[in-house]
Order: sequence, then C-alpha cells, then structure tokens
Amino acid sequence: MLQATERFPRHRSPGGFLSIELNAVGWAALLGAGVVVGTVAASLTPLPLGVALIVGPLLVWGLVRVWDHRRFANSMVSLAYEDLDEATGAALVSELKGTGITATYEERVVDEGGVQRSIRCRQRDVEAVRELMGLRVP
Repeated sequence: MLQATERFPRHRSPGGFLSIELNAVGWAALLGAGVVVGTVAASLTPLPLGVALIVGPLLVWGLVRVWDHRRFANSMVSLAYEDLDEATGAALVSELKGTGITATYEERVVDEGGVQRSIRCRQRDVEAVRELMGLRVP
C-alpha cells in the first residue's frame, strides 16, 4: 500500500478564509467596501441605513469568502508517495481521468539525488485521489 510522505495541515485565518490572510489594511478595505455597498443599498431600497451598514460588510465578507474557497479548491497540489513508480502513477492518472478528475504524474529530482514521485491534482479532488489510492491519511 502507498503511504503519504507528508500532509500539510489546513489552517484558517480569521474570517474563515483558506488562502488569504488580511492585515489591518485589508480588513479596513473589506469593511470600507461593505460600508459603501450598505450605503448604496440604503439609498436605493427602503432598507434603513443602520441595517444596511450591517448587511453591506457582511455581504462583502461573504462574497470574498466564497471567492477564496473557490480559489482554494481550484489550486493545484502534489501528493508525493514513496512507493509510487512510473507505471503505477500512469495507471492511477488514467483511472482518475476516467472519473473526471484532472491529474498528472510527476517526477522531480530532490537534493539528495533521489526522485520524488507524485500525483498532481486540484485541492478539491485530494480526498477522491486518496480514496482511489486506498490511503486513509488523517
């Protein structure tokens, strides 16, 4: 059975984002855009200004969070395995493509002169790739 060589922990930054971290300027920009959206919404609808100033920033934050999660899910990752050889990698990639998952087999020379073999796929497909390979990595 193949064993994963390492797994990077998924961390979330404040705000529930997966791939972006906002500093004070970023949060101020997000809040400012939300206030503008709320003010415009209050002027165009019968929504009270106080409610609009709360809903606007929440709407902008929610949209940025959805964008961030989609961006994270579409990012490419490499799953490196010690026991993977070229024939097994090609067979796995072929089977993955048959299920509709975009994947490639890669070999990379590492500093020690060895070769690191991996399957490259989108982040959203990692669990399906691991399941196909029979891996149960926490």
